[in-house]
Amino acid sequence: MAFEVELKAHVADRDACRRRLLSVCGGDMTDEWKEDVYYALPGGPVLFRIRFERYGNGEGNLLFTSKEKTIRDGVEVNREHEFVASGRERENAYAFAASLGYVVYVSKVKRGESCHIPLPDFVPLHVELVEVPPLGWFVEMEFLVEDEKNISRAKALLHEVLAHLGIPESSIEGKYYMDMLRAPSKERQA
Repeated sequence: MAFEVELKAHVADRDACRRRLLSVCGGDMTDEWKEDVYYALPGGPVLFRIRFERYGNGEGNLLFTSKEKTIRDGVEVNREHEFVASGRERENAYAFAASLGYVVYVSKVKRGESCHIPLPDFVPLHVELVEVPPLGWFVEMEFLVEDEKNISRAKALLHEVLAHLGIPESSIEGKYYMDMLRAPSKERQA
């Protein structure tokens, strides 16, 4: 079971961030579209997510995810349980969740571009430059590490890449998207 070590930060200048990303990704970025539906039992906490994701011109897949979430020093360190199905089954998956009594906790859309940055002697870094309406633009960087001993190195590398992209540490967002989306609109504007 892998550990997801992720950092996300607000992006003030999308074009400048994209130019810097292109320089470290070798000019190869892929369009992406993700629609997330988070499910809970009525009145309860989020239990799982069904994500429809499409990269480039592909047909798309459904990714079913349950996470054991933690935030350590502004960096998400999550243990994931996941499996994939065909994107053609999207409506059936939503109907199945509803038939079991689950309700939609929150939904979100992420659209943008992504790439992988190869790093010497470490797993590749997955980077996304995405818009999450109505929250704005974000850069998300994620390592999937198999060994818990590699989490601290992954966290340090995330901060190094963030600096290379010209994004200040003060732009790191420690809240989960679902919490920001459920917040009253006045809180989101703050």
